[in-house]
Amino acid sequence: MIPNNPPGMGYRNWQEVESVAGKLKADGFPLDGIFLDLQWFGGVPGTFSESGQVLPQYSGCKFRQVGSFQWGDNDQFNFQNPRPPLARLAEKGIHVVNIEEGYIDTCNNKDNPKNKNFDEATAAGFLAKRSFDGNDAALFANGDDTGDYQYGAVGYFGQVGMIDTSSEAARQWFWSKHLPILKDGVAGFWTDLGEPERFRWWWKYNGGLWHQDIHNVWDLNRARSFYEGYSKDL
Repeated sequence: MIPNNPPGMGYRNWQEVESVAGKLKADGFPLDGIFLDLQWFGGVPGTFSESGQVLPQYSGCKFRQVGSFQWGDNDQFNFQNPRPPLARLAEKGIHVVNIEEGYIDTCNNKDNPKNKNFDEATAAGFLAKRSFDGNDAALFANGDDTGDYQYGAVGYFGQVGMIDTSSEAARQWFWSKHLPILKDGVAGFWTDLGEPERFRWWWKYNGGLWHQDIHNVWDLNRARSFYEGYSKDL
């Protein structure tokens, strides 16, 4: 009989990571790597959900951290000061891989004291767009075409825009946000949601492309951003 899944998903802090790693090593379990799920950057609303529905108390910006490209520092998920624990793990032959999403939450805006990635990407035209005129970012919040844009709309990942990987400039910008994390000592990235998982068919992209024009190469281009970045900077 298959046992129940463990309660919860992902490590919540460095203490948990190092504790599990230490126990596995002590027991002689072969261990070369540990993957950090979306808690490492502070989580998403869906981290706290019942039957797929986001709990209201977790719908605010505190846990809408996808696209922050920063180590989590809230009261649930804290991965601050990453270099010492990453170095200790590396000394034991354990390498850490962080999950990475190709989306940026609208909470990463001008009112966020830590980063303004959504506003920055929108202004530069680095996100999928609502139209070919201007840089108004297309959004997804698990609603419908109208509900996605309502103020405060929140889905599993929050209210997000998606990186336009068809744009070379967007790919370079995207990579630049990941380079500091690698320099902290992370071994690589788990490029998640590459289907891409959340989109609308009518989204617009660089060079006059619609979503159906880019759908099957979106993730290839995301991988390209990492390949080109690694080749140039590491």
